[in-house]
Amino acid sequence: MKRGWEYFARSVPSVADLPEAVRGALADIPPECINLLVIIPPQEFPVARSRWLSGIWMDWRWTPHRTLAFCDDAIVLVEGARPESIRVARIPLTALLELRLTTVLLYAALEIVWQAGAGVERRRMEFNAVGRLILEKGLALARTALAARCPYPALPEDRAMPFRERFPLKFTNMTRASLLPEERVQWGLHTPPLRRT
Repeated sequence: MKRGWEYFARSVPSVADLPEAVRGALADIPPECINLLVIIPPQEFPVARSRWLSGIWMDWRWTPHRTLAFCDDAIVLVEGARPESIRVARIPLTALLELRLTTVLLYAALEIVWQAGAGVERRRMEFNAVGRLILEKGLALARTALAARCPYPALPEDRAMPFRERFPLKFTNMTRASLLPEERVQWGLHTPPLRRT
């Protein structure tokens, strides 16, 4: 029987603590280049299904075992835990288009969108929100590494926008939660609601 913590996303200290097939998929990455390893165990989610004449009944949707390796220059996603079902996606930080972390009560999902050749690839990983902080730490590592590679010129301190004074509280709180520790808002635009007369 599984212990309770085995159902939640968690970090592991080294590649040696991963299942054998996942270790093989990450073998070409030097251990010193991996900043954080996160395991997202298989999840099951209830799904309502409807059938004509028989009403609604419940079914289960399963997600695979996933491992995320946050490296210096990439995020490596390994899906599956058995040798025959392993899929590996190496996502260079410079190819990232979108990182979206969503939480609704205990349901959470991380969506990664990146440019791959001439197309765009997307992966959505669902997990129990108990492990959200671990994934936020990994995403902050990736965003910090990317910001260091592509720095934008900073505005002088006297020209930085005092967004707390100009935005409603809900936008201020969301902005504060979205920024990295050393980031500042340089420019912003808020349009008050338009009212019909």
